[in-house]
Amino acid sequence: KADLFRLAAVSVLGGFYMDMDMLAKGSFDPIVYSGCGAVFPKEWWRDDDAFFDRHFKLPLDSEDHWQVGNYAFAAVPKHPLLIDSLEEAIKRSAELIHSKGEKVDDVTDLDVLRTTGPYMLSEVYHDGRKEGKYKDVLHISGDKSRPLKKGQEHRFSWHKFGPYAEHMLSHTWVQAEEEMKSDTEL
Repeated sequence: KADLFRLAAVSVLGGFYMDMDMLAKGSFDPIVYSGCGAVFPKEWWRDDDAFFDRHFKLPLDSEDHWQVGNYAFAAVPKHPLLIDSLEEAIKRSAELIHSKGEKVDDVTDLDVLRTTGPYMLSEVYHDGRKEGKYKDVLHISGDKSRPLKKGQEHRFSWHKFGPYAEHMLSHTWVQAEEEMKSDTEL
């Protein structure tokens, strides 16, 4: 639900979205005045096997390996990537609900990631990129500063919105049995 809301709100209003567990580390002025239509975090790179586990297909080019984060982003109103992602998320949600039937409680965290979350967003972006769309989207990698969250010291650039903010990885959306998995498994 939150994935759909964030896409809908920013696609209508424009502006920034950040998860509640994001910590701002600096001014967002460089993003605001960048001239880009949208800005998303560039998350991790996965090898072919890990990519296949998440997307049920192999990457078609080297850029496919990168995941687009949805824990923080900014866009102008009606940006095509947000509109396309919202439409795809609605379509996938309807398909998921139909496939689960009476067993809606059986929706897994992985289902959420693939249906409305960053796996879906990444697929929409990369498919459109290959068609020449979304040229005004800027992807920012995390800076190399030491992570603020204890236990994340080995991940210097992961889950950061450039040098501007850091995701504290509360994972409040994760189901109880999934909490024992590491971040790399999700």
